[in-house]
Amino acid sequence: MTRISDIIFCMNASSTQARGMCANGILTSITPEQIPGQFSFAVIVTFLGLDASKPHRIKVEMFNESEVTASVEGPMPIVHDKTGLPDDYKGLNLKMDWNKVKFCTGGEYTLTVAVDGIMLGEKKVFVMAKQG
Repeated sequence: MTRISDIIFCMNASSTQARGMCANGILTSITPEQIPGQFSFAVIVTFLGLDASKPHRIKVEMFNESEVTASVEGPMPIVHDKTGLPDDYKGLNLKMDWNKVKFCTGGEYTLTVAVDGIMLGEKKVFVMAKQG
């Protein structure tokens, strides 16, 4: 059964064959210079128990009680896993670079992740303007 093991907000994410997925500047909150304002960041989602050799569709949304701040929907990359791991531990690290996301209000936002129309997880994050 597909599950999410991690959702990470960070300033920048990169992936190399030698090092795998790297999160730089892990964020516990999102702090644009001002609100309303824009902020660029990355999101990493780790899926386990996912047969990434077959086509899947992903939908990721970030919202608060009054607005949908960001929404991404589309096909997931197809990856053929040759690690020999048990099926429950095979999966995919997916990184998304979100540039100039507009936040109209501060407060708690929720990021939700669905695969093939099934909600798999969510993570909450607080958005607040930087303190001078």
